[in-house]
Amino acid sequence: MKIGKSALVKLNSALPKGSGEVLRKRLEVKGQLFSKQYIYRVLDPDHPDYNQIIIEEAVKLGEEIALNKKEMHQRIHSLKPAF
Repeated sequence: MKIGKSALVKLNSALPKGSGEVLRKRLEVKGQLFSKQYIYRVLDPDHPDYNQIIIEEAVKLGEEIALNKKEMHQRIHSLKPAF
């Protein structure tokens, strides 16, 4: 199963700059060794090298970032004025 170019574009927009290193470290902890360059190549919509393991971890990372961002916004909006 391949992933479409538009799906990779959307996935990349959900990930911050430097996420290749974060993904490399997360995968390394799980016993999956990939170079940062290969991870970026898999996530590149113009030159996709399909790797389901990397794509799944990138999706998980994107979901975690989105959830953390939502929780932070809720916490900020619940703050009371200082005086």
